[in-house]
Amino acid sequence: MQRPSRMLADRIRGDVLSRLNPGERLPTERELAARYGVGRTIVREAVLILELLELVVTRHGSGSVLASAGDAPAPMTHGPNASATIGPFELIQARLTLESAVAGLAAKVATATDLRRVKSTLEEHVVLLEHPLTDSRFRKIMTVDSRFHLEIAEATHNLALIQTVDFVRNYVGTTPEWKIFLDVYERDRDQLDLALAEHRVIFDRIFERDAGGAQKAMRDHIFRKWGGLRDELVQRKLLLDTKLFAIDLDLDL
Repeated sequence: MQRPSRMLADRIRGDVLSRLNPGERLPTERELAARYGVGRTIVREAVLILELLELVVTRHGSGSVLASAGDAPAPMTHGPNASATIGPFELIQARLTLESAVAGLAAKVATATDLRRVKSTLEEHVVLLEHPLTDSRFRKIMTVDSRFHLEIAEATHNLALIQTVDFVRNYVGTTPEWKIFLDVYERDRDQLDLALAEHRVIFDRIFERDAGGAQKAMRDHIFRKWGGLRDELVQRKLLLDTKLFAIDLDLDL
């Protein structure tokens, strides 16, 4: 089941954004809450989702407006070469650094509402793994897995962190290296069960307000994925982002 804020974001997109011109202002939080019969917290989360989709821009002093082409963020670059492609191991290394810190911060500042939302996603993940792993179910599991990580970022209430985690969670390259990455990336049922168990530990540490434990649990989760993929590729005699193999990622940050 979709979260209320995601459902509301879809409704606002269809009912409101479709009738605005770029730069025109959205109704206020109070007006949207009254219109849809929901609380202002849900409205705020829905607008944040629309910001993450780059459909809405919130400007200090003028509220939220429909985004225009000029509001689109500049393309991300890698070093001096703007056309360079981020490699799969580079992305995992970025996640290792970023999401570990995000989990630690979430343990400190997450609200009860944030925790209920993450727990609900975790329970949805459990239900999905109780059934045979068809292609459609695997795609749903991957969606829920990604949502778990994004909701932890949302629990920090830091838009810069939320947008960055959203980027690294959803970035997929088009190079042959990325095809290999996607082909070997944890489709195995035992690996999916293990990932769920690790998600439980991450949630427990955040729920217990154990910032150090949450950071370590997230780091262990991502590092285990990195190591498993690396070993698979070494066995196949395929080295991606070769320079990163010389970096000891199992170091305390």
